[in-house]
Amino acid sequence: MIQCRMNEHNWNKTAGLLLKTEMKRKNMTSEKLAKRLKKIGVDTTADSIRQKISRGTLKTSLLLQCLYIMKTDSLDIGYLFPKEEE
Repeated sequence: MIQCRMNEHNWNKTAGLLLKTEMKRKNMTSEKLAKRLKKIGVDTTADSIRQKISRGTLKTSLLLQCLYIMKTDSLDIGYLFPKEEE
């Protein structure tokens, strides 16, 4: 039963929610994020980041790059997933 629900889970939307939450926690705007990404060779814009989050098309590589430049060393991800009944 749990496996069935997780198969239906929208993982891309979850990645976007994770990034959005971490950006708020770090007081990071999409503009600041895009500027810092350019410094490590990632060519993107603030609008592109916002669109990827809202559409659920955020790739894992971009998520990891964003977490890296925000100096995220740990994540609490429990809020991202619904509590499952045994």
